Amino acid sequence: MSYSLDTFVSDDFQPTAFIRSQREYADLEAIARGLDDVMASLQSDLVDLIHRDFDSFMRLTSDLKSTHYEVDAVQGRVANARELIQVLRDAIARKVAAVEAMHAQDVALGERRRALHARLAFLLGLERAERLLSAAGDGPQGPRALGRVADTIHRLEHPLGHGETP
Repeated sequence: MSYSLDTFVSDDFQPTAFIRSQREYADLEAIARGLDDVMASLQSDLVDLIHRDFDSFMRLTSDLKSTHYEVDAVQGRVANARELIQVLRDAIARKVAAVEAMHAQDVALGERRRALHARLAFLLGLERAERLLSAAGDGPQGPRALGRVADTIHRLEHPLGHGETP
């Protein structure tokens, strides 16, 4: 007796119902021989499948090992790149800090330069006022020259209009 494999792989296969239905056509020994044939065919197919898939499995294993080594190599390069990026970030941070310090020094030098220019202008103005006063002397031009000197001194003392003295 021979059976189709489709009978055994269907979702609604019921072993007890199958045996009952086969008992109508054959005795239990004939059914057992038929089932032994099906089992032998399945085992043969399984061995063929294992041999065929074993080669594929071995290739896959080799490919996975190779891929693993490649991933490890890429991870090493990524780690090195991360270290280099951190070194670059640190170097850039130091450069930025140095540029900011230089800018602060430039600002301080600019303020110092403006203060010195204001002091120089004040001193030059005082010198001019002194000459004006000595030229006017005690004569009729004296009080007028004294007023101009006072205006000049006031302007020199408050060059930015903030009431600051250089």
